[in-house]
Amino acid sequence: MKGVDAETSTKACNVEVFDPLTRKSMFKISEGVTFKKSVTGELSAVEPKVGLKKGSTKLKVKGKAFGTDKAGVKVFVGENECTVAECTDEEITCTTT
Repeated sequence: MKGVDAETSTKACNVEVFDPLTRKSMFKISEGVTFKKSVTGELSAVEPKVGLKKGSTKLKVKGKAFGTDKAGVKVFVGENECTVAECTDEEITCTTT
């Protein structure tokens, strides 16, 4: 995006939705989502890299622009949602289920 401020610009993206069981494409939308980089979360690290299959692993998800409202933040490992304990704009702490 030459000559455009990437932090304040918007970008249209293609969207493809997959069936979670078969992993087959269900449908595609050309330029179906528009986002603003300055308010779109960015993932930089997840710690630890491994955990128990049965759950109960405390994760730290690091990045930026996550938001600070716990109710508006969701973290999934595969299809399993983690229970969010704390949330800052740069780090989410949650426990796998």
